Amino acid sequence: MNLIFNFKRIASNFLNKKIKKNNNEKFEDFKTLIKNKKFTTFWFLNNLKIFDYFLPKNNSEKFNYLEIGSFEGMSALYILNYFKNANVYCVDVWKNTKENNENLNYDFEQIEKNFDNNLKNFNFNKNKKDSVSAIREYYESNIKFDYIYIDGSHLGTDILIDAIESFKILNNNGFLIFDDIDPSVNNEILNPIDSIKIFCKLFKYKINILYFKRLVVLKKK
Repeated sequence: MNLIFNFKRIASNFLNKKIKKNNNEKFEDFKTLIKNKKFTTFWFLNNLKIFDYFLPKNNSEKFNYLEIGSFEGMSALYILNYFKNANVYCVDVWKNTKENNENLNYDFEQIEKNFDNNLKNFNFNKNKKDSVSAIREYYESNIKFDYIYIDGSHLGTDILIDAIESFKILNNNGFLIFDDIDPSVNNEILNPIDSIKIFCKLFKYKINILYFKRLVVLKKK
């Protein structure tokens, strides 16, 4: 299956060039919007055009959106601001857990306050739990999603677990989007890119790989 991954990466390079020529007005509009918000990091902007490419073309479309790892809420803000009929669910623990060896040097109490402030004018569901507990809660409540954006822990084992659990609550024809899948990370038992490859092999008859770079987009059949 490595040939498929290599082919998808090459195809994604061409798609990336095409996408980056589009949506400039919307991109600039969003950059203006966040100037008046409380953000200390702007990682989401790096892949915003790719992210937007796979969202509905009709801004009035109704869909369920879940993100694992909300941080200061920039990705949620994008959805809430441009898709007024989207049902948005945000999951985050807003703390640096002992299990997470990324050692993020942030004041997570302040990060959560920034999140609350940035999204205070919108209606959405905030779930302050670990990803597995939250996903299983949605599963038991029979809540399913059309888009699931996984941007929580970037440890390979956590990414794989989040992917497998999320797949249970993803609608058919729904999109599973992974951010910050860094192929250069190789100092773990299971690195991020290998976790994605394992997931793709496990569900190879149930998914289509639409984009495969640092951002990975899969579609459930």
